[in-house]
Amino acid sequence: MGRRIKKDEWSRRDGESVPEYRYRLRLRVIRHYCGGKRIRCGCEGCRCLGEKYLPFLQLDHTKGKGASHIVNGRRLRGFDLIAWVIKNDFPKLFGVRCSNCNTSKGNRGRCALYGIRH
Repeated sequence: MGRRIKKDEWSRRDGESVPEYRYRLRLRVIRHYCGGKRIRCGCEGCRCLGEKYLPFLQLDHTKGKGASHIVNGRRLRGFDLIAWVIKNDFPKLFGVRCSNCNTSKGNRGRCALYGIRH
């Protein structure tokens, strides 16, 4: 079971738009998987770092099991995956990669830009 959290810790704040709310939760999840240090792609050599690259950063299934997150017949992605991660207390199944590194890892098994096997 996931840890119990205060309802307002993850709830929308007064005056907060839906896009702002989703951005805040996504930023929190990305920061968690970056170990609380600088926000960056987990691929060695990649220069995607800092909050300005947040739109390009994605959760990466560290064991390559992205298709395994199916709930009610739907594959989790985007904000549904972010919400699932929060609800399940940040499982150790994920890392952070930029979209280039993450896509090439899925397609080629290694980073196309830096030649690093994953």
